[in-house]
Amino acid sequence: MPTSPHVDFKFKNNNVLQTTPMLGVSCVLARTTKGPYDDPSEIISTFSQFQRIYGSEIVPDGSVSNIEKALTGGSKLRVIRVLGKGATQGTVAATAASKTKAAAKSEEEGIVPASATPDPATPAALITITSSGTTYSLGLVTKGYGDPIGSTDSFQVGFYKQANTLYYKIYSGNGQVLEQGPVITYKTADENNDTSVDYLALSAFAKNSEYIKPVVVAGSSFENLIKWLTDNVDGTKNAITLTVGGAAPTEDEKKFTGTIGSAGSTPTAEEWVASLDFVKDYTDFYQLFISHISQHLTADADVLKVYKAAADMAKELMEWVLYIEVPKHLTHYTQGTQARDYKAQVTWVQTCLGTVGNSKYIAYFGGGLKYYNENGNLQDSDVIGTIAGLGDASATQYGPWKSFAGMNRGVIGDAVGPVCPNYGSPSRYSELNTLAQNYINEMVIKDTPDAGKQTMLWHCFSSQVKQDSERFLSIVRLNLYLKKFLRPVLNKYIEEPNVWSTWKRIWLEVKPTLDSLVDEDAMTEYTWMGDQDATSWDDLSVNNEADARQGKYRAILKYKDVVPMQEVTMEIVIDAASKSVSIVESSNNA
Repeated sequence: MPTSPHVDFKFKNNNVLQTTPMLGVSCVLARTTKGPYDDPSEIISTFSQFQRIYGSEIVPDGSVSNIEKALTGGSKLRVIRVLGKGATQGTVAATAASKTKAAAKSEEEGIVPASATPDPATPAALITITSSGTTYSLGLVTKGYGDPIGSTDSFQVGFYKQANTLYYKIYSGNGQVLEQGPVITYKTADENNDTSVDYLALSAFAKNSEYIKPVVVAGSSFENLIKWLTDNVDGTKNAITLTVGGAAPTEDEKKFTGTIGSAGSTPTAEEWVASLDFVKDYTDFYQLFISHISQHLTADADVLKVYKAAADMAKELMEWVLYIEVPKHLTHYTQGTQARDYKAQVTWVQTCLGTVGNSKYIAYFGGGLKYYNENGNLQDSDVIGTIAGLGDASATQYGPWKSFAGMNRGVIGDAVGPVCPNYGSPSRYSELNTLAQNYINEMVIKDTPDAGKQTMLWHCFSSQVKQDSERFLSIVRLNLYLKKFLRPVLNKYIEEPNVWSTWKRIWLEVKPTLDSLVDEDAMTEYTWMGDQDATSWDDLSVNNEADARQGKYRAILKYKDVVPMQEVTMEIVIDAASKSVSIVESSNNA
């Protein structure tokens, strides 16, 4: 049967985001002047973003911030703020501020005064919700620990009611409104209406305020409060009583004074170890470093305690590499002598290895760096932030499977040089080799072919004892990349039919990325063995029918890795002449 000529259009969109892990992300534990202590969810990409959220890094000796060097060097960071000993959140007092005093003070100084000092440890019962004999009381605490509210160290919270809705406002010390919104909407039952409570508004208030959060001071938990509002209050005839500061809210705003709390004193080793628990929430980074810890903890035993906890976590999780810095004070001349003390670095690392142990997931970096600070003074600075920047910049531009040491990806253009003597000098090879044999990746100065003498990272080793290819950090990071890439792909197929058609789809999804790794010199070839070409139970080679019919699937990825060049032998030979030399005697017959 003939058909009339026509034109068909078919659209196919191949612009689908491929499932690949993020590159160039590190995690850092640090002391900062402000910011959330328990929420590293936001990835910090620029130093200005870090300053807006966390203020500045606390560096005891006043040298250059590791976080600043990491971000300017190319890192994206998850920042875990370490609190000091005795840190407390700020609280809001149950006593309302005096309106007359507030008005008088505002006219006099242009600020709203604090009229009461809250208990710094326990929030007062400020908001009370009662229905059918059940009562929940909420106090208010700051989300920060000693963080300024707005641009000042004092603040107030005001409450007022309009049309059955309780609203709040947060004021800075100079009276500026920083934030406002609803707390909860409620009605008491009458002849025409059942009780109604907007518990979602209360939940949003608890989660979305930038400065404060409610905590239950009478009742079991905030989750149970929401459940009680949902199951027992909303849609019932039971009357609801809501008070703020012991009185029913009105249209006239009542203000309550708050304190900002305290960031605490210098943290002990226990505070640093406690902060490590937040590392477990994320697995998208390749590098973990603990900033300036040798300055915050003066006793080596305390420093090693923190590194031991982090190292145990690194070995257990196998998701990232812990970078440990050899303290820069070990890199100077030995006091009172002219002896070079590279041995002090070796001794420190050997002591650390005795506590922490060797692992492919632990790497050591030494040498320190000299940087000009913002005032133009040359300072001895820690190196670990710069190292994180090198590693992340290399991962973003070339892939985590490329070494970030040497002249191509390890040069630090703004560093004046290492704090230590230049072990990169050819005449000091024996000393540099000793550092390498003790797993120390060192900052050196080397002659480059087109830029003269440059400061750079030399060596890129893990601290693994076994001399296989995972002694190179580039191979460890390649395996981490494969793990981070394959995990979401394989998780996607959980609960799918465990049969060869599913196995084939897995193979087709991972193949493009594996092919790209060959093209980018991460590996020279690979083999995927997952029975992806099977068409019956008899065709299985890696799996077997009994396990497969119990929901178990096994795949094997074998590949030939590409390690960084480590040794070059150049033979220079003066060749023999191509013709023989003739000696001719002549005689004069004069």
